Amino acid sequence: MLQSEETKDQKAASKPVLTFDLDGVLCAPILGLNIGINRNFLAPEVVSLTAKIPPDWWRIIWDKIRFDSRRPMSDAAEYLDQLQSHYALILVTGRRTSPNNWLKGNGLFCYFSEVIWNTSELQSAHYKLNTLNTLHPVAHFEDDPRTAELLAQSGLTVFLRDWPKNRNLHFNNQVIRISSLRDASESLSKLNQKQLGD
Repeated sequence: MLQSEETKDQKAASKPVLTFDLDGVLCAPILGLNIGINRNFLAPEVVSLTAKIPPDWWRIIWDKIRFDSRRPMSDAAEYLDQLQSHYALILVTGRRTSPNNWLKGNGLFCYFSEVIWNTSELQSAHYKLNTLNTLHPVAHFEDDPRTAELLAQSGLTVFLRDWPKNRNLHFNNQVIRISSLRDASESLSKLNQKQLGD
């Protein structure tokens, strides 16, 4: 079962959806070193992988240590503010504890119509695939190569935030590399025009 919190009323329901990963996309890694991403791709036909999940008490302590001191990426608030009038923004993070306190403390909570974190038995890539298959976003913002490729192979457009560890890989053409969130603007406009044409 996915855990989520709705953060706004249902006005967002009529807008097209954009989904965002948190760490490495909106939340900066410690010392700017994004080492927690996976370069090993999964074949689409591979059975969903089950995660090794530590006890609740340990996850809460460990996530506080890992995440509480992190800062937002410098372009996060400005870009989310621009997008929220045109899209329903939904956060879909692989974290296994609620990121809401971090989002509130860093001024980002207000931009999202829903916040979803992973309480399933699945590893992050398949958890996100299952979640996005129910949300049907126009596009997803991600930093993890394994997740980006799996989502792209399912037909989803993925904006992959550039980090050294996700470079020099051959991605499906649905993966669009971006150096900043603003880099997605032109491609998003084209996606919207295509949807209106359909």
